[in-house]
Amino acid sequence: MKKVLFVLIGYIVISCSGSSESDSVKQNYLGEWNKVKGRPSTLTIYEENEGLFLKYGNGDKFPLKYEKEGKYYAAVTGFGNTALLIENNTLQLNGTQYQKKN
Repeated sequence: MKKVLFVLIGYIVISCSGSSESDSVKQNYLGEWNKVKGRPSTLTIYEENEGLFLKYGNGDKFPLKYEKEGKYYAAVTGFGNTALLIENNTLQLNGTQYQKKN
């Protein structure tokens, strides 16, 4: 009985710690992002029904999936997953850079 209880408590602790990790990463992604170079464009990353979504200025929407190993989000498209990487407050998507709106 004690063994089952310890396993159950361990599972709960691991589950809770994993979600807080993605929550802290999530906060970096949420908001509006403006294209740095070229024709003006805006991306919006928002939360809905406990999931993250990417919305382009033309209205196209894609769900985002948290990639636990690399601690980043990826857009899930018909062509596969596309990484959204953030470095120095700049989001990079398919080689295009976006700056977060203040």
